[in-house]
Amino acid sequence: MGEPVGASRGIVVMRHADAVSAVAFSPDGGRLISASMDRTLVVWDAGSGERLATLAGHHSGVTSLAWSPDGRRVVSGSWDDTVRMWDAWSGDLVATLEGHDRGVGGVAWSPDGAHLASASGDRTIRLWDAATRRRITTLRGHEYGVTAVRFSPDSTGLVSASGTYVEYPIDEKADALLLWDVASHKRVAALVGHRNVVRAVAFSPGGGRVISGSDDWTVRVFDIGSGVQLGDLIGHRGPVHGVAYGPGARWIVSGSSDGAIKLWEGDTFTESHTFRHPPEGVEIATVRDHEAGVNSVDCSPDGRWIASGSDDCTVRIRAVEVAQPLG
Repeated sequence: MGEPVGASRGIVVMRHADAVSAVAFSPDGGRLISASMDRTLVVWDAGSGERLATLAGHHSGVTSLAWSPDGRRVVSGSWDDTVRMWDAWSGDLVATLEGHDRGVGGVAWSPDGAHLASASGDRTIRLWDAATRRRITTLRGHEYGVTAVRFSPDSTGLVSASGTYVEYPIDEKADALLLWDVASHKRVAALVGHRNVVRAVAFSPGGGRVISGSDDWTVRVFDIGSGVQLGDLIGHRGPVHGVAYGPGARWIVSGSSDGAIKLWEGDTFTESHTFRHPPEGVEIATVRDHEAGVNSVDCSPDGRWIASGSDDCTVRIRAVEVAQPLG
């Protein structure tokens, strides 16, 4: 049996020339890619930190990235209003997807490999055919710029993030988090609870829940079937810019502009809790090894590594053991 979650056994540190906006492990966990305001993406060996490839071509800072399911390609979004597709091994540019009128704050690749999604400050989400790189449709429904987007594990659903500061009581029609049906291109639900801009979203591995990080300093957990907010993860002292699930949804990782990375129990909540009185989640550990705010976090597929990207221009990978064996 391993040490408790949060017991760091080692750390690998890599560096960009400017703030690191996004990090993501490859599907097999062997590589990590990072995006930076220095206008590049870098592919690293996840074990050694060796630089394997540099992806250069964006004209402004790179905000977001996503791996293809087979780990061969990467898609990125940038303040230059474009989405770009890259060969993840050679670093070559494969295609440039244009059409957004404002910077692209979030990108996603569907788990079945068929679709790409891009979220933009122009208040839209664009759905693309991943094979032809042609736009399929434009999703409209947010009143403010869209900051993040993710596909559900079965590729049939999509969640998008946006928002602005709101007073209580929160409007039940608020659009900070919207759920979409990929096949019909229709909005199917709004997930209501945040009081400020939502910066990060993630589906649980089973697809039944969504977690979101916001400028209201919280991480919130929503049930997809009912739309009910199951709970709050309260403890950060600044906007939450990164969220991720560990394997099996046994824990949640969050990163904030307060410089902290927090681990939380992932199975704390049940559907018996109501929106109006959501319980607080259980914090397991806090890691503070960055010298500035944390913009992105990710868990390796086997759950033994946590990666983060920060305004201190570094990418950090920590080896973390879990309290019970994986499997």
